[in-house]
Amino acid sequence: MTSSIHKQNILALRGEPAADTLQVMQKILDDPQTYDMVEHRHTLRRLLIRLSQSSRSLPASLFLQGVECTDREPVGGGSFADIFRATFKKRGVALKRLRVFQVSLYLKTEHNSALYREALVWRQLNHPNTLPFLGIDRSTFRPYLCMVSHWMENGNIIECMKHLLKIGADIPREPWLLEIIRGLAYLHQEKIIHGDLRGANIMIDEDLHIRLADFGLALLSDAGSSSMSSHGGGGTRWTPPEVLNGKRPNYQSDVYAFACVCIEIYTLRPPFPHLKDAQAVAHIIQGTRPERPRGEFKMQDYVWELVTRCWAKEPSLRPSADAILDYLSYDGPLNLSPNGQPEMSPYSSSPIHQQPIMEAQEIVSFTPGHSSNPSTSSSATRSTSPSSGSSPFPILSPPLSFSSDSMFESVRSPIGDGTFNHISFPKHPESPSAPTQPFRTGPAHFRSLSEAADYQMVSHPVPLSP
Repeated sequence: MTSSIHKQNILALRGEPAADTLQVMQKILDDPQTYDMVEHRHTLRRLLIRLSQSSRSLPASLFLQGVECTDREPVGGGSFADIFRATFKKRGVALKRLRVFQVSLYLKTEHNSALYREALVWRQLNHPNTLPFLGIDRSTFRPYLCMVSHWMENGNIIECMKHLLKIGADIPREPWLLEIIRGLAYLHQEKIIHGDLRGANIMIDEDLHIRLADFGLALLSDAGSSSMSSHGGGGTRWTPPEVLNGKRPNYQSDVYAFACVCIEIYTLRPPFPHLKDAQAVAHIIQGTRPERPRGEFKMQDYVWELVTRCWAKEPSLRPSADAILDYLSYDGPLNLSPNGQPEMSPYSSSPIHQQPIMEAQEIVSFTPGHSSNPSTSSSATRSTSPSSGSSPFPILSPPLSFSSDSMFESVRSPIGDGTFNHISFPKHPESPSAPTQPFRTGPAHFRSLSEAADYQMVSHPVPLSP
C-alpha cells in the first residue's frame, strides 16, 4: 500500500477481481489487529473507497438479506435522502435511500459514488456514540441501494427533548453534550470530519444515549484535495464563516458546529431562528454569533465560556475535540490556547468547580469487596484531614463501585496554582503489558472501573494541564 504503482494496479481492477479485492480489504478493516494493519487502516480505508467508486461495486459482506419494508412512504429525510421504516431480524431498522428522481440519473457513476463513499466511511465506525451501520439492502427499492441502521424510536435530539418536556421529564443536557463531543473526538481520531453536525443528525437511542448519524458529507482528513472538492450542502446555520467563504471543512469547522449544537440544545431552536438562511449566512460571515440562552433554559457559565471559544472567527483559536472532551469529563481546566499552554486557571468556571469546594485535604481509600465472585463490587469511601488553604477540587461523589482484589489509597492536596498531589503508576511495573509512563487521572476520578483495579496511587506533584 505504500507503493504508488501497487495502488494504481489495485485501482485499475474491475469486475470479479475488484469485488474479491474489496472483500479482502473490508475483512482486514473489520479486524486490523489480527492482520497487523492498525497503523495502516486509514490508508487502507482510503484505497477501499477509491476502488469501490472506480469499480462501481461494494464488498459482498455489506449486503443484507431479509430486510422487510411494508410501507413505501418515507417517514423522514433530509436534503439528500429519504428515510423508510423497515424490519430486519425482527427488529426495527431505518433505510436511508439517496434522493434521485430518475433511475437513469441514479445509475450514473456520481450518484452511486456518493452512496459507496458514505457507506464505506460509516461501515468502519465503531463507537458507543455513533449510529451503528448494519449493511446495504438492495432488494426493497431496486435498483436503488439503501443503507440500513437501527431504528431510533426517540428520534433526533431535538424531537426527544420536546417529548421529554411534554411529559415533564428532566433533560440531560450536560451529559448529552459530553457524549456528543465523545463521538466527535472519536471521528477526529479516526481522521474523519463529520461535516454536518447539527441536532437533526444527532439521534437518541432507546437508553437515551447519543448516536451521531448522517455521514453523507463526512470527509477524510487525510485524503487529497481532489477527493474533497465535491463537498457541499449541510446546515448553513451551523457552518463556520471560513467554510461559507469557500474553504474546505476541517476539524475546526466541526468544533464550530458543536458550539451551535450547544445553542440548539439549550433553546430547542436552530441558530438565528428569527432570520432566513441568507440573512443568517450574512450574520455569520460578519462575525455575529447567537445570543446566550437565558430564561428557563439558561446556559451555565462554563458551557457558555466553552461555546464562545468554539465558534471563534479564527479557526486556529478553537479548541480541539479532545480538549473539549477533557474539559467536560472533569479532568481539569480547559486548555484552549493554540500553543498548548493552559489559558484558564484551575479556579475558573469549568464543570468541576460547579461542585462544593472542600476545605481540607482529602484521603480516598478504595476498599475491595470480600466476595470471591469477581463481579462483586467494592466501594469508595472518603475521609478528610486538616489542611491549610482550600482545594479547587470537588468532594468525591457517593460510593464508587468497581471490582478489585487489592487496596488503593489516594492522598490529594493543592500545591499552588495548576498542580495537585495525584498521580498513578502501574501496580505491577515489572509486567511487560504494564504502561511505562505515569498516567494522570482527574480528581478522585478513574477513566474506567477496570483502570481503578490496575493502578495504585502515590503522592507526587503533577502539572494540571492536559
